[in-house]
Formats: sequence, C-alpha cells, structure tokens
Amino acid sequence: MKKIFQSLGFGFLVLALVLGAGVGSVDAALTLGDLTAASDGALTVTTAVGSAGNLFTTTTTGAINIGTAITTGVFTVGNAAATGNTVVNGTVTTGTNSLYDNTTTANTTMFAGQTTGTLAIGGTAGTGAISIGTSTGAQTINIGTGAAVKTVNIATGAAAHVVTIGAATTTSAVTIYGQRLPVVAVTGSTTLLASQSGSLVTMATAPVIVLPAVAAGLHYTLVAGSITTDATITPATSDVLEGSGDAGGAAPIDCDAADVVTIEADNENIGDVYEFWSDGTTWFFQANTKTAASFACSG
Repeated sequence: MKKIFQSLGFGFLVLALVLGAGVGSVDAALTLGDLTAASDGALTVTTAVGSAGNLFTTTTTGAINIGTAITTGVFTVGNAAATGNTVVNGTVTTGTNSLYDNTTTANTTMFAGQTTGTLAIGGTAGTGAISIGTSTGAQTINIGTGAAVKTVNIATGAAAHVVTIGAATTTSAVTIYGQRLPVVAVTGSTTLLASQSGSLVTMATAPVIVLPAVAAGLHYTLVAGSITTDATITPATSDVLEGSGDAGGAAPIDCDAADVVTIEADNENIGDVYEFWSDGTTWFFQANTKTAASFACSG
C-alpha cells in the first residue's frame, strides 16, 4: 500500500511538472464540466493586449450570475478612462432585462461620473416601450431637480407625437410653474398647425389665417396688433364656426355656422381678443373688442 501511495505521489508530481512547463505556451480550448472556483484572495482574469476576452458566449437558457453575493463592496463594469463602449445585453432579445431588481432600500446611482457625454435610454430604431416608475407603490420620480440650470426636452423630435401628462380617470393634480404660452406672430398668410394649439397668436399688417381641421381640444388665442389690411380667420372646413362677440358694447355679433371671421382694419383696436376652441366637430368662437363693427362673420 505504501508503494502505491508513493507511485501516485510521483505521478501527481510528474503531472504538475508537465502542466507547469507548458503553462506559458498553451494555446488550446479548455472544456470543464460543473465547476466551482473559490479564492481566498484577489482573482484576476486577463487576456493579451489586443485580444478579446469572452465569457459565457454560447447560447444558454440558464442564469449567468456575476457578483450576486456582493454586499458592501464595489462592483465595477468598464473603466472610467476607457474610450470604448460598455454594452450590457446589447443584442436583440424578447426576454426581460432587469437591473437592480432585488428588494432594497438603498440608493442606486447610474452614470454618476458622467460629465460631458450623452446618456441615451433606448435605441434610435427602438419600437418598444420605455417605462419609468411603473410600480404600484407610491414613488417620487425626479427629473432635472439639481441646482444647476437644466434644459428639459420632451418629444421635441419632428414627428406626430402624442404627449400625455396625467389621466382623466384619476384625482391627481398636475402643477406647472413658470408656464409660458408659445407665441406665433402672423403678418400675412398663415395656416396654424394642430401642434401650435395653446399658442398666443399676434396679428399685424395683413393677417390671413387658416385654422386647422377640427380636433378635440384645439385652442388658439388671437390678439390684434397694428392691422393695416382687413384680416380673415377661416376654418379648414366650412360651416363649422359658432359663437359670438361683444363689439364695443353694441349688440353681440353672432356667428352661426359661419365660414370666416373678418376683422375690419379701420375699426380694430390693438389688444382686441379672438379665441377659438374645437370639440372635434365645431370651432367655437368668442370675441372681445373695443369698437362696434370691428369684426363680422360670414358664410
């Protein structure tokens, strides 16, 4: 028995020498079965300069866990001084990608060191939804709350966006501070856009204004400036203009299924106001002017 152990010991020694002698020159694939590696010190895996380092590159339906037991340490992916890209799950997938999805009361900070770069969420060709703060619990979602001056752009791309803030079926309140109306200056022929709804439209010189097709919620406030030639305001479709106006204390001027509102240059006053609202079927009209016969409805 003693000789057997001596032979095994010699064999292990020879194996160790063989592996040790070839460790610097091995260029082959290594395939292992189930393996658990533990280290009581630092563990470093490196590749040669200019070489790719790949982990778990084959197709698998199992879980890949990295740093799942970390508690008080720092888990770092990427180098702060790197000029390349750090991609996490950058390929197309139909699964669910989760970051920091464990129950925790700690703060999670992403891109805290970013200074001059651009932080993008979602790809340029993405068609899926991007959801923030969709949990059923009470949350506070902060955007641009830092002390420095921020420019916050929402849906500024050239597309037919639908931007919804709040919901009609809730009792929540929406508070907006520092709100300013967009101003559209009109001195000639202009067709107002649905995207300009809510604007203050100033009229001067010879305004010829066309309202867009009726659509629920559209609203424009038109204010007279120095009008030198009779101005007209015409809906895109006929017989949809309803309303009236107080013309300098005279009997209200009625617009009944009208086609056009004409502002008389000789009788208008700077500051006369004309408002238009649509419910999706009709353009409702209300005027408040200083002088009698300052406007008329026809059609």
